[in-house]
Amino acid sequence: MFDRFKQIVDQHLMRAIGLPPTQYDAIITVKGQTVTVLKISALTITSNFVGNFTELYHLTVAVPYIQNRLLLNRAYGDVQVKLLKKQRGKIVETINLRGVVLSSRDDDMESPTRYVAEADDKAFALAQLELMDEAFWKLRNVQVGNIYRKMTPLDVVRTVLSQTMPGNAIAHGQLQSIEYDEEEQTPYQCYSIPDSTEFMEFFDHIQNRFGVYSYGLGIFLQAGRWYLFRPYYPNKFQESKKKLVIYNLPKEQIGQLDESLDFTDNVRTIITGGQTRAFDYQDNNALNVGTGYRAGSIRSIDGRAVSNSPGKVAKTTPDKFVAQANPSPHDSGITNARVLENHFIDHDKKIRSDLAKQRGQIVQVTWHQAHRGVVFPGMGVKFMYSNEGQIYTRYGVVIGEVYHAALDGGSMASPQMNTVAELTLWISTEK
Repeated sequence: MFDRFKQIVDQHLMRAIGLPPTQYDAIITVKGQTVTVLKISALTITSNFVGNFTELYHLTVAVPYIQNRLLLNRAYGDVQVKLLKKQRGKIVETINLRGVVLSSRDDDMESPTRYVAEADDKAFALAQLELMDEAFWKLRNVQVGNIYRKMTPLDVVRTVLSQTMPGNAIAHGQLQSIEYDEEEQTPYQCYSIPDSTEFMEFFDHIQNRFGVYSYGLGIFLQAGRWYLFRPYYPNKFQESKKKLVIYNLPKEQIGQLDESLDFTDNVRTIITGGQTRAFDYQDNNALNVGTGYRAGSIRSIDGRAVSNSPGKVAKTTPDKFVAQANPSPHDSGITNARVLENHFIDHDKKIRSDLAKQRGQIVQVTWHQAHRGVVFPGMGVKFMYSNEGQIYTRYGVVIGEVYHAALDGGSMASPQMNTVAELTLWISTEK
C-alpha cells in the first residue's frame, strides 16, 4: 500500500513547479539614518494563526561593526525595515516592518579603547531584530470602544476590521481586504464596548460575550489582508474554494527534494516529510474538561424572539429553560456535561468552540523547500499519509506556520538560501 501512496506522490512531484530561488535583502532605517546591510544571514517568520494577530519576524543581518553600534545605542523605539523578497534579481514583494533590536549590550559603554572605531571599519557584526507588520505595529494600542446597534456579532467584528483600511480614522499601513467565514448569527439590539477596550482585547470580548463562531475565532493579518476564520471547523476543506493537500512521507523516504509544490488556482499540493509530531488530548479533555454543558437559557426565560434569516423569526420554546448539549461525545459513551459556573447563558458559541477544539489533534509537519505565500490562515487542509499497509486521509485546518530561510551552509559567501517550514494543523477526529 505504501508503494501505491508513493506512486501518487511521485505524480505530484512530476508536476511540481520550479519556482525560482528566493533571496532576501533589507533596508534598515534608524531615526532617519540608513544602516548598511551587508547580507541577511537568516530569516524566521512565525505565524500563530490562532494565538496571535500577525506574523513575527526574526531577522539576522550582517552590518559593519560601527553601524551595529548605531543599532544598539540609538534604535530605541524607531527601527524601520523594508524587507525585499527577490527572485531572479527582481524585487517581487516589499514588506514594511517595525520592531526592536534584540540586545541589551551597550558597546559605547563597553569600549576598551579610544581607538575602537578604527577596528569598527574593518569588522562586521551580526545584529538580530524582532519585527512585525508596520500596519499592526500601529494598531496594537488603538482603542475601539463604541456602541453598535442592531448588528450581528460577525457584523461588529467586520466593522472594526474595516476601520483599519485606508481612508478610515485608524488607518495604518497598506491593508487591502477582509476574508471571512460565514456562520448563522443572532442579531443584538445594542453592543456597548467600553472606551478603554484595546484593539487586541476587543475580539475576545465579542466572542466570549456575544458569540461570533461556534468553532473557535481566528483573526490574523497576513500580506495586507485580514483573515477571519474558524480554526476548529471539520468541514473547512470541503467548503473552501482554495484548498491545501498534504502528502506526508516518512523521514527515510523524503530524501532531498528539489521541488515539493504542485500548484493550481484552487488546490495547492505539498510534499512534507521529516519529523512529524501529533498531539491528542481527547481522553484527558473528555474526562477532566467535559463533553458538553448545561446552563439556564436567558432567551427561554424572557421569551425572546430572534431573527436569523431575512423574513423569518425563530422563538425559543418557553419550556426549554435549560440549554444543554453534548457536542463533543466520547467513544466510551460517557456524558460529562457540567453545569456552567455562570449558570445562565445568552449564547453557547464560546462553549461550543472550546469543545470543538477537543474533537481534533494537533499535528506538526516539516515542509522542505518551502515557499512563502502558499499557505494562508485558516486554510482547509486534506492530510494524507501511509501507515501499516493503509492510506489514511484526514481533514482539518491550518492553524500555524514557522518559515525559516538561511544561507546555504551558514556561509556568508553563499549566494543562496535554503528554506524549510513547520506547519501546524488542527486535524478533525470526526469520521
